[in-house]
Amino acid sequence: MLLLAFESSAAAASVALTEDGELRAQSFQRTGLTHSATLMPMAEDLLKNAGFDV
Repeated sequence: MLLLAFESSAAAASVALTEDGELRAQSFQRTGLTHSATLMPMAEDLLKNAGFDV
């Protein structure tokens, strides 16, 4: 099973992709409290870099 996880509880934001419990990709960005503008582009880039069509 694929799992796309978002973390947005602090000034830094992160996105991670796991498959069957194994980490496949992760992204971290510390740009302040701009998560509403940064999380979705981060997820899109992460998925593209992991080989998924977005």
